[in-house]
Amino acid sequence: MAEAAGLDSLWTYDNLKPKQGFNELMECWTALSAAAAVTERITLGPLVLRVTLRNVGLVAHMARSLQAIAPGRVVMALGAGDVTTKSEQLEFGYRWLTFTRRLAVLEKQVHALRKDAPAVPVWIGGEGERILSTLPLADAWSYWGPVSGFAAAADRARAAAGSRALETCWGWRSIDESGLIELSRLGVDHAVVAVSARHYARRIEWLASMGSVLQEHS
Repeated sequence: MAEAAGLDSLWTYDNLKPKQGFNELMECWTALSAAAAVTERITLGPLVLRVTLRNVGLVAHMARSLQAIAPGRVVMALGAGDVTTKSEQLEFGYRWLTFTRRLAVLEKQVHALRKDAPAVPVWIGGEGERILSTLPLADAWSYWGPVSGFAAAADRARAAAGSRALETCWGWRSIDESGLIELSRLGVDHAVVAVSARHYARRIEWLASMGSVLQEHS
């Protein structure tokens, strides 16, 4: 539906249990693989893939495999997780690592992807100073939160990236027309709106209709 409507990307979120307000959940990579097999144009990726849930080498191999199914259409957006994911990690049998160690895994994952899946763009998500310090390794930075906080966070991200050109991505659970226009004014490269399965059809139709509106304000 998203591809037919003209949208340019489709994303899954990497949690093992539904977040508040979302009753449906499919495992991130399984859903991406299914989408890759039934689409031809649309970009696919996780927003974001939590690096502590899978072996670093395995993730690189998964990215390379998905790229073979959907050539040129895969993005790897990575995150280190935060305290809100601790209980989920422990419930499913994963160790809870300190932030320093999670950050080290994130950096190791980026290097593994560069080596084994070099054609796949790598994004990094997060706002903390130490997460932003990894942006010189990334192709893009992903922000998750209300539009009102995006501009200041994007300035910090661009500063942290230094001389490296950095695309920006905004994502959140909802947005209206004025919010999309504001993001366009701020020069965001990608906007991702989270929706539950029961609202897919209506939200896809609405997002597709916003294309001409955004062109007028770009």
